[in-house]
Amino acid sequence: MHFRFPKSGLGALILALGVAGGTAWAHGGGEGPPQATLKRLFPAADNFVTRPLELNAEQKKQIQTRLGAPLAASDLANKVYIPSQNGQSLGVIWITEAHLKEGLADVLVGLDRQGHVAGVALEHSPVAALAQSSYLKQYLKLTTHSAFQVGRDLKPLAGNPAASKLVAAAAHKAAVVIDVAFLGGK
Repeated sequence: MHFRFPKSGLGALILALGVAGGTAWAHGGGEGPPQATLKRLFPAADNFVTRPLELNAEQKKQIQTRLGAPLAASDLANKVYIPSQNGQSLGVIWITEAHLKEGLADVLVGLDRQGHVAGVALEHSPVAALAQSSYLKQYLKLTTHSAFQVGRDLKPLAGNPAASKLVAAAAHKAAVVIDVAFLGGK
């Protein structure tokens, strides 16, 4: 797949300058996810560039069609993080929320340039077991074309299948957004 930025000139300039910024992110607020969390998704990265998610009308329509639902206004405000190594982009990280019965969790999903899940992390999760690497590593076998379906693609968290489904739905949404906005997926 061809990896592209919505405004490739700006994306290339940001990567060339190595500018990193921080803004509010998902429900956690603050300056963005901790560097250590981003590094868990792309351990080889030596830089993370923050930029706004920029979707045109056609991309929004494609995402809505693939998800069967529109993006929330809060999703459109979430930033993307571009990990790079030696000035070469490795993929994209985007954050959304899982609205669990126990509360909100920020779901960070990283996709490599070929559309494979590089990692999934949870921040501010009210269900600690969902944030454990032993649970999240199962996402590594998925791609932008996976359904992220609990029971088929993913095993549910023992004792909390409902929360597992909500995290999987959030991760699927992130994969679709990254695919449409950056990987040219349809």
